[in-house]
Amino acid sequence: CFSLGIILKHCEKDHENFQYDSNGGNISYCGMFIGDYFNSYRASLVVILLVFGMLALTLSFIVILAIRKVREPIVYITSTGYPPNLELPKECSYHMFMSHVWGT
Repeated sequence: CFSLGIILKHCEKDHENFQYDSNGGNISYCGMFIGDYFNSYRASLVVILLVFGMLALTLSFIVILAIRKVREPIVYITSTGYPPNLELPKECSYHMFMSHVWGT
């Protein structure tokens, strides 16, 4: 986002900021810092396209995450058909006790 602002700032007043190269040709700030192909109009178009590209990429990631969340598996108790109640009573610290034995 910061670099897009720099592109626009360098190409803002392109017609006023000409310098001359050793051959006597015009070199603009936009052409010097960003590329010879760019002028203020083309740089603005590139910035707009990059912003919309970032927006499309962000929205596509949000849609992908939403689809993955909807398809996430849910555990049901077979006897009731409902999800398990995992509320922990105040007098308890854990849901269950699992003991283990070390092999050594």
